[in-house]
Amino acid sequence: MIKTNFWLTNRFDLFIYSLSDVLIFIFLFLVSKDFIFRFSISFFLLLFIWIFNSYIFGRYSSNFNKRNIYTLKSLISTICCYAILIFFYFLIDWITNSFIVDKVYKFSLISYSLLFIFVSDLILTSLKFINYKKSKNIDNWLFVEDRTFHDKSFKDFLENHRNFNLEFITFNELDKSDFGKYEGLIIYSVDNITKELTQKLKNIKSSGVLIISLFVFYERYFERIPPELISDKDIISRNFFVPRNSNSIRLKRIGDFFLASFLLILTFPIIIMAGILIKLEDNGPIFYSQKRNGILNIPYNVWKLRTMKVNSEKGGAKWSSKKDPRITFIGGFLRISRVDELPQLISVIKGEMSLIGPRPERPEFDNLLEKKINHYNIRKWIRPGLSGWAQVNLPYTSSIEDSSIKLSYDLFYLRNFSFWLDMLILLKTIKILLHIKGSTPKS
Repeated sequence: MIKTNFWLTNRFDLFIYSLSDVLIFIFLFLVSKDFIFRFSISFFLLLFIWIFNSYIFGRYSSNFNKRNIYTLKSLISTICCYAILIFFYFLIDWITNSFIVDKVYKFSLISYSLLFIFVSDLILTSLKFINYKKSKNIDNWLFVEDRTFHDKSFKDFLENHRNFNLEFITFNELDKSDFGKYEGLIIYSVDNITKELTQKLKNIKSSGVLIISLFVFYERYFERIPPELISDKDIISRNFFVPRNSNSIRLKRIGDFFLASFLLILTFPIIIMAGILIKLEDNGPIFYSQKRNGILNIPYNVWKLRTMKVNSEKGGAKWSSKKDPRITFIGGFLRISRVDELPQLISVIKGEMSLIGPRPERPEFDNLLEKKINHYNIRKWIRPGLSGWAQVNLPYTSSIEDSSIKLSYDLFYLRNFSFWLDMLILLKTIKILLHIKGSTPKS
C-alpha cells in the first residue's frame, strides 16, 4: 500500500543495519563480564561513533554489487575512526596519569572491539545478501501515457532501475489489460478526465487494483515532486503549508538557535583563519553581503566569506559556473569545504534563516524563476536554510532547468516536513561535507 513519509520507508534497510549493530554491541557487552558497570558511557560513545561513521562512510550502503570495492573501503574508514577514538581514550588516561584504564582492561577492550567488528560485518554482509536476493524481484506497473509530460529523469529512472518495469498504455487499452501481473496503475492526474474514464477507473479500482497519480509515484520513487504535476487544488489539499505557530516549527526554531550558536563558537577560529588567508591573497574585504528573499519573500542580508575577486559582478548578478574565473584561489578551497557559508549562522540565530530548509535565492534570480517555473513561491512558505533536501540530493544549481528540479525537492520537503527528515538532511549534509561534494555546478 502506498503511504506517506516515503523517505522513511525507503530507508528501512538503513534502520535494520544500524539496529543489528546496536544489538550485537549490547549482546557482546553483556556477555563480557569484565565490562559490566565499568566505563559504560565510554562504551556507548564507541557504539555511536561506529554507527555514525558506518553511515557517513557508506558502510550501510545497500549496493551489494559493489561490496568487494566500495564497502571494503568504507569498512576500513569506519575502523580507522573507531581506532582513533580508542587511541585518544588511552592517550587522555596516560596524560592525566589517572591510570583508570589498566593494561588488562586495555587488552580486553581491544579484543572486544575486534570481535565486535568481525561479527558486525558478518551479520551486515548476510543482511545485504538477503536484500540483494529480494531486489531481483521485479515490480511491474502500468502507466497511462501522457504525451504532454516530459521529464528526462523519468526515463533515466527506468533505465537505471532494472528491478522496476513500467509498461505504457493508453486509456483506450485499459479494458484489454490483465491487471493481475501488475503492482498497480499510474495515471497522470485525475483532473480534467471525462466521466466515462472516471467510471472506468472506479471499476478497475473496485477489483482491487492500486491506482496512483504520477504525483504520488514521483513522491514515492524519486523523493521529489515536479512542479508541473501540481495543480492549484493540490496546493490546498496536499498539505504543502507548514503552520508557523505549530509546535514542530517552535521546536525547530529553538533547536536552530542553540545549535547555530554552538556551531558559531566552535567554528569561530576557522572563520578567523579563513579571513586572514582572504586578506593576504588580494588585500580585499573579508566578508561580502547579498540580499536574499526569505520566508514569504521578506528580504534580508546574508553574509559570507568572500570567495570571488573584488567587483566580480560589476555587470550584474550571474550564476556561478564550473571553473568560474571569478573565484579566487583561496575561495575555491572555501567553497569546496563550505567554510564560506559559516557566517550565515548569524542569520540563523537572528531567525532570518534555519539550519534546514530551502536555500534562499537572490532577488534578481527569484524574479526570473517566478516567471519561468510554476508554483515557485511555495518554497518561501518556510524559513530558508543553510542546507536542504535539494542540496543533499543535487549538485550546485546554475540554470533555470536545474532550479526547476531543485524546486521539486523543496516541494517534497514542504509536504513531508518533520523533525526526523531534518535529522536525515543534517546527516546527509555532514556526509557531503566530509566527501567534499556538491559545491560546484554541473556546467
